[in-house]
Amino acid sequence: MGQVAISKDGRVVVLPKDTMTGAELKYFTNVAPERIPIIVREGQIEAVGDHDTIQLADGVFVSDVPDHSLVE
Repeated sequence: MGQVAISKDGRVVVLPKDTMTGAELKYFTNVAPERIPIIVREGQIEAVGDHDTIQLADGVFVSDVPDHSLVE
């Protein structure tokens, strides 16, 4: 569970650990609460919910999308 360097929208972000929840990922990558972080690796896109746990590796690309479940 060491540090990992990811890419967040074109900038390198060093995270303190390589396994974290979606909520932690939001915090460390400054993703707004009304958005969902997404991970892109090996050509696959994966949305990460606040309570999901994700394993990260150096060079993984992270972005975010709107959380449409918040729309009434």
